[in-house]
Amino acid sequence: MNKLFAAISVLAFFVIVVMMFMFSPTEVGALGIFVFFVLCYAFFLGLAVNICKLFLVLANKVKKNGIAGIEKKSYKYGLVLAVAPELLIILNTGGTIGVMQIIAIVVAEFLLWFIVSHLHV
Repeated sequence: MNKLFAAISVLAFFVIVVMMFMFSPTEVGALGIFVFFVLCYAFFLGLAVNICKLFLVLANKVKKNGIAGIEKKSYKYGLVLAVAPELLIILNTGGTIGVMQIIAIVVAEFLLWFIVSHLHV
């Protein structure tokens, strides 16, 4: 499953690069912009899952516990972590990003992490 996330993330990155250099937003239209945001989320999801997995492996080595359950936790936390760059991109399309917008994103991330950490799925 982790190789699948990595492959999708790399593929999404290359499609984003091609879209950025070959097309303008007016050329791709509304559907192209939607595809761009979906690809950005797919890229950041793969990145976030691997970052969370690395963090959880290091945390378990410090605690000297087993590695069981890391895959499931890394996917849950990766889904939440991948939302932040998307929110930054969306807020930046409207102009500049202020301190209040960044604080709102950080608060939303902490709330989502809290909710996900208490889910028993």
